[in-house]
Amino acid sequence: ASHAFIASILERARSRDNDFRFMAVSDLEEELRNDGFKMDLEAEKKICMALLKLLGDKSSEVQGKAANCLRPLVQKIHDGSLKYLCDELAASVTTKRAAEARDIAVLALNGVVASVPDCMGGIIVSQIASRLISALSGGGHADDHSDCLDILNNIIVRFGPLMTPAEQTEIQKATIPHLAVGCRRHVRKVAVSCLANISIYVPDDNFSDVIAYVLEQSTKGHIPEEVQILVQLLGAISRSSGHRLGVYMDRVAPLISRIIRDSSFEDDLELKENCFQTLESLVVRCPGQIADHMHEIISLALQYLRFDPNFAGDDEDMEEDEDEDEWGYGDDDDDEDLDYEVEDDDTSGKVRKSCARLIATIATTKPESQVYLYANVIPDLVDRFREREDYVKLEIFNAFVAIIRISARMHNLGRCKLTTPRAENTLNLELASKLRDHLETVVQVLSKQLVSKSTKLPVKEGICNLLREIAIAVNEAFTTEQIQSILHGLLVALADRNISLKILALRLLRQLQRTHPRKVFLDNFGTLCPKICAVLKDGTARKASADAILVSIELVRVLRPKLLEALLAVPANPTMGASLPRDLTPEAINADLEIHIRDLYDACLEILKQTEADSEVKEYALDCISGMLGVLGDYLHKEVKPCLEILNERLNNEVTRLATTRAITVLAVSPLENSLTPILETAVPILVSFLRKSNRALRQTSLICLTAIVKQNGLRDFQSLYEAIIPELGSLVSDAELYLCYLAFNLVTSCLEIAPNTISLISEHVYPRVFVLLQSPLLQGHALVAILEFFPPFVAALTQTNEGMTAETVIESLYGLAGNDGLGGGGRQAAISVSKCVAAVVGTTEGGRHASLVSGLVQSIESDDQSWKLVVSLLSLGEIGRSTDLSVTNQNLYHVVCKAFEMDSASEEVKSAASYALGGIAAGNLEAYMPVLLDEIKNQPTRRYFLLHSLKETIAMLSTSTERMSILHKQLKTILPILMESGASEKEGMRSVVSECLGRLALTDTLLVKTLHEHLGDDIPAVRCTMIGTLKFMVVDRSHDMDSVLAPSKSNNVLERFLSCIMDPELHVRRAALLALTHVAHNKPSLIVDLLPEILPILYVETKINTDLQRKVEFGPFRHSVDDGLSTRKAAFECMYTLLESCTLCIDLRQFLVHVIGGLSDVYDIKMLCHLMLIRLAESATGSAVLLEMLDAIVDPIRTTIASTMKETAVKQDIDRNEEQIRSAVRAVQAISQIPHSEKHPRFAQLRNNCLG
Repeated sequence: ASHAFIASILERARSRDNDFRFMAVSDLEEELRNDGFKMDLEAEKKICMALLKLLGDKSSEVQGKAANCLRPLVQKIHDGSLKYLCDELAASVTTKRAAEARDIAVLALNGVVASVPDCMGGIIVSQIASRLISALSGGGHADDHSDCLDILNNIIVRFGPLMTPAEQTEIQKATIPHLAVGCRRHVRKVAVSCLANISIYVPDDNFSDVIAYVLEQSTKGHIPEEVQILVQLLGAISRSSGHRLGVYMDRVAPLISRIIRDSSFEDDLELKENCFQTLESLVVRCPGQIADHMHEIISLALQYLRFDPNFAGDDEDMEEDEDEDEWGYGDDDDDEDLDYEVEDDDTSGKVRKSCARLIATIATTKPESQVYLYANVIPDLVDRFREREDYVKLEIFNAFVAIIRISARMHNLGRCKLTTPRAENTLNLELASKLRDHLETVVQVLSKQLVSKSTKLPVKEGICNLLREIAIAVNEAFTTEQIQSILHGLLVALADRNISLKILALRLLRQLQRTHPRKVFLDNFGTLCPKICAVLKDGTARKASADAILVSIELVRVLRPKLLEALLAVPANPTMGASLPRDLTPEAINADLEIHIRDLYDACLEILKQTEADSEVKEYALDCISGMLGVLGDYLHKEVKPCLEILNERLNNEVTRLATTRAITVLAVSPLENSLTPILETAVPILVSFLRKSNRALRQTSLICLTAIVKQNGLRDFQSLYEAIIPELGSLVSDAELYLCYLAFNLVTSCLEIAPNTISLISEHVYPRVFVLLQSPLLQGHALVAILEFFPPFVAALTQTNEGMTAETVIESLYGLAGNDGLGGGGRQAAISVSKCVAAVVGTTEGGRHASLVSGLVQSIESDDQSWKLVVSLLSLGEIGRSTDLSVTNQNLYHVVCKAFEMDSASEEVKSAASYALGGIAAGNLEAYMPVLLDEIKNQPTRRYFLLHSLKETIAMLSTSTERMSILHKQLKTILPILMESGASEKEGMRSVVSECLGRLALTDTLLVKTLHEHLGDDIPAVRCTMIGTLKFMVVDRSHDMDSVLAPSKSNNVLERFLSCIMDPELHVRRAALLALTHVAHNKPSLIVDLLPEILPILYVETKINTDLQRKVEFGPFRHSVDDGLSTRKAAFECMYTLLESCTLCIDLRQFLVHVIGGLSDVYDIKMLCHLMLIRLAESATGSAVLLEMLDAIVDPIRTTIASTMKETAVKQDIDRNEEQIRSAVRAVQAISQIPHSEKHPRFAQLRNNCLG
């Protein structure tokens, strides 16, 4: 900084003119905020002295400006200057001075504390804290103590971790006396905040002293004001460091309950409010420790939820008044006739509000208590829906919604994960039944309030939200009569001028339409439609337009539900377009409704024409218009052509083109024959151009739309359009976007089926790309299926058009892909793809041509010495054989394939392909080939592994055909002994194949489960291991009869017996049981939910390191540590991760987290799993609360992982693994840091700052 500038500032600061001094400080502040401003030590000292002097200026404006100037100054000065500044300011605050001088000094010091850099926090603590503590300990005015406490509190918030335990203890001791009743209210309030913040950092002994003091004084105290401040302190401590308060919960919770019930405090409503607020904080911060007191807390909350000493009437009086108001007999000014005793300072409502908030918090943090809440809390909440105070009523609504939401969350979990055909959602059905018992009262009360003129807007909005949550949580929640009552209220809400109420009413109406029978809405169609049209036409209600259009779509669904659902699903699911029946006879519509249908259509069309409408509204309008024409086109046939013109125009609009494409798709697949001819010539080229856009969703929708147009309209009069479509499809035939590739082949196949004369275009632009794609190792799933569906019509078109190619030439081209380079590098997956295509082409031939092609494949097996051609030939035979009896073609086929095992050059790929071929051939003719295959398995031990694979493939191929599977069942007496014998093998691969065979067989014949169950007790560990492995193949991710066989019950312990092998003495058997448990937890967690209390303790045992399984192995001069239990331990942690994903609400997360913390110090793989579990816990509401309780135990192992380094001699792989585990640990810290109040854990806050800055 220029010395001249500083000299000028200092000179003007000494001026007698107030304005000169003010401008001097303003200029200085501006310069100090400039990053380039620098000062030497002498200049710093002069500026500090000048500003300190100006704090005592006679002008208050100059004083304030000088105080503000200190904020940027402390960010630029050195330690010595900051110490001088702090000493002077602290002296001004703590010494006796005039009130005005002390106030400006307090303002300045608070500014310094807030602005000083973190690295200089130690100076603030050392220079200021001790002076403030001394001032608090000595005498002085109450205002002095208030200021000192305020500054000290700010210092603690910013620099608490930098204080020594001695300083923290001194602050605590100096602050406690200021809780006394004799102190001013503001002083006590600041003292509470100060003690709560310092409790985060004080040692355990000092924290215990504070809690002991509070408990002792609260027990002795009989003065309400004294007890109130102590309760406030408990609440503040629970909010700041609730994780430390949990160990005292057995004393704290009963104390607060006693205070609430104490008759001597009966009239102190503010004390009761503070008590309930403290309990709410304890429920959030210490959910585990307070669980034993939960029922007592709920009982208290319900008791005081009804506490209304200022209301001397009863609910029936209120209801009568509401009745009068509803039907118009009441007067808006009749409130004074109610028997209220209203006080200006009515704190009883605040007590009821705090009770409602407490109940909502319990519902959110304790999902396992939902059954108790439905039985004991819901009835009381419903009774309080007549609450007279609106702000209390809204909190009661929120509490009710919180309970509903948590049950809905469990219900959704049940539908997605915990569902079995035997007892689907039994618990949730029970809760739904309990809720329905109260819905008559709920609807009666709320519908009256919804139509009442005296009901305030926030309450009406709350009613709409509450009813919508009920409709979401319980399917068909309301009866027809109840819906009629609700609709009456909604009609009133839709006529209201408030937009937000209209939106909420529309959303409630849409939810009711989606979850309740259509008849009631069909009966009210004529009443609802004009109201919806009025909202759509209301220019002032544009925000409600989107919701009104969505309701309109639901109204159309009411008329013809099945058709509209099918039509609207086509753009998202292209396979549904082909399944729409062309001869679908739409339901007849009452003639009285035609006028309403037309009005609704006109209203939506008017919105579509508006250029200023939001893009979301335009999209919804397009969906609605297309849905109406697709479903009601027979009534709106005159509107189709004008609408098509609008769609054609909107197709060129970048904002609406995606929605317009969906709309055209719906019209194209509609069975009402809405001809698209007027726009095809212009629309199809535009749709084709979309295929070149980067917008993936647009390309997908365009392909689906073009496919629908080709299938339903055929482009019969526009053959030239095929020349625009097909050349663009070649570029989409690649493995870069397999879903687009699948859609492209659907379109190509449709073109071939509708217009075989397009074969020349397809042969030129698409056919060559197929061979490139077939060599990709990524080709699978829908894309591969689409290619297989492409070849039959392609070959058929070749036959019709005489293009010079035949099935034989296509097969030759496919077979030519198998060169020495392994199908262009695609490997086995490419060989599988090519073989499936060969089988698809062979399947198009008949008679002699078919036999000739199969014979050619057999000859290639006998003569080929190129392994990949041999692999393709074998796999092709397997694919053909699975659906065709090949014994007629070649009597020696089986033995020809078996020779592939004996070839000198036979690779593992060849042997694997041969086993697949044998499986396919056997599936085609079980009577001829199965006995031979079983005999080979028994007598050829060297081939047994591959032959068992053949048997597995046969079982898998037959599993979709009940008739063919019954033939296989006749040979089970021969098959089972062979499998049981092979299951005793010491080779894990052999056992795995046997497990799959047995598991797949059990799926087709559940009686086999008993046999497998009996062999779990076999003396041979390998057999037990094999039997456990079958469980992975018996539990599938879809509903199956096997679920009822395995589902645990009093009379059925099959699954329990399988999983009890976790306690097997053999290590590899325990590992197999853990892997099976993981599989069940992932696919059908409902099967194990009831077994978790027994399973989890055993699972946790397997997560601990067993030193007896660790050994040292010597490699020359080196010794290497080997942990034989690592694979089992890793399987246990993988199982824990899966259980956390699928059964979170059924697990004691505290006990769970103890073992996760143990895994944080384990090896790399287990650490990575534990980090993922920490992240998942941090993202869930219940898990985050548990994490906060045990955060201190997590810090050390994560810090150790982050600080880990590798030796200089470490190899790159070890270095990479170490870096990855450090990144994983940092991600876990980042996730935990997102939990509210995690920063109040000092050790974790320090770790977070070190990791994330």
